[in-house]
Amino acid sequence: METKNIVLNILESADKFLLEKEYMKAFYEYEQIFPILSSLHIKSRRADAIGSFAGWTSGFITGGLGIEDIILIPFVSKNVSKALGSSNEYIYEVISMVVLRQINCLLSSKILIENLEKEKVLQKFALVVAATKNDSFFKKIGKSYFPDLFSDGYLDNADVIYTPNFFLLEEANYITQHNEEIFFLLFSYLNKIDDNSQLKRKLSEIFNKENTEEKEQTKSSKSNSAEKTDYYTVLGVKRNATKEDIKRAYYEKMKQYHPDKFAHLSKEFQELANKKAQELNKAYNALVKET
Repeated sequence: METKNIVLNILESADKFLLEKEYMKAFYEYEQIFPILSSLHIKSRRADAIGSFAGWTSGFITGGLGIEDIILIPFVSKNVSKALGSSNEYIYEVISMVVLRQINCLLSSKILIENLEKEKVLQKFALVVAATKNDSFFKKIGKSYFPDLFSDGYLDNADVIYTPNFFLLEEANYITQHNEEIFFLLFSYLNKIDDNSQLKRKLSEIFNKENTEEKEQTKSSKSNSAEKTDYYTVLGVKRNATKEDIKRAYYEKMKQYHPDKFAHLSKEFQELANKKAQELNKAYNALVKET
């Protein structure tokens, strides 16, 4: 069996565990994928065809968190894997997607919370945060934490400082719309383990309820044109979209957020899904009035 098909089979098995809320089984099933991806990574450097996993990868490298890729657990089919040449980008997308699903398992399972080493968990969060930046940065972090997956790169002395805690602490100073959801999940994890680190304290300053009014005031200070542009982005339509285009995009996206589709998620992921649905409603109502 081809390596890429082995990955697809493991993903299908792990996704079934996830849907059945067997989070510990799902977590360790996903974990089996990483050493296999290492062999795909090596093959891609030799320009062997690896398949794109098109249709279920989430595009973390360019698009941020992609929460819908956790909400809509696709039963992965071999039919969605297309041979489109060799590119590490596809492997990096798979790594990011799998790690995010593992984070969902972690936040859903008290046993995992109690037994997984904090440093290992922070590595996973750091990798997903790095994936929201750029490809070269993602590889740098990957080399530091997962050398088997990124064995072709050279680590200089400066890379030694990139411990997960240090990296996340630094990145918490630059939270954006692309990584805010990830840091919210990290904050939830640190709360669950009763962490009292500097990282937890910094995230507390960002996410506690006392800052809600300040956040709203900051958002309302944006210009109307910038806000409209953001609404178009939320719905994934062009600025010249017709009312029918907007309605079609809205109803298509809202299908993803029916409560039945994220019943398998942790309460933190459900909260993010509800927030996303509210954003879609707000964008739809604003744009329909303007067109």
